Parts: sequence; structure tokens; C-alpha cells
Amino acid sequence: MRTSSDTRHFDSLDALIKHAIGTELPVATLFAWLAGENLAAAGWHADLSQHARGRITAQRSSPSPTAELRLVLED
Repeated sequence: MRTSSDTRHFDSLDALIKHAIGTELPVATLFAWLAGENLAAAGWHADLSQHARGRITAQRSSPSPTAELRLVLED
């Protein structure tokens, strides 16, 4: 990751995301959700009912704090 004053290297995409947003995301599962697969992730519930319209939502109930992820896909 590069900012105007620093370059940082991370061992994985998971580590980069955790650093960038301050919490973990189920990255492998996120790619499954993008493909329309309702794969389970511990603590997360995905709503793929609008996937065909390019919309995905997912809520994290644990660990705290709770989180909501909303994705809008465009062509």
C-alpha cells in the first residue's frame, strides 16, 4: 500500500484489508458472494437476493462491533 509519504507491504490481502479498514473481512468468501455463491463465513450473513441486480449486502454479528457491507456492482 502506498500513500503520499509511505509504502507498506503486507503478507496477504487479508492483512492489507485489516490495516486499511481496521477490521477483518472474509476475503475468500467475499469473492464467492461476488460470484453469486452463498458461502458461509463465521459471524457473517450475506443477502444475495439482489445479486442479479448487482447488489450484495452482508452483516457481521460477531465479533463486535457489528458491521454491514453493501456492494453495488456496475458493468
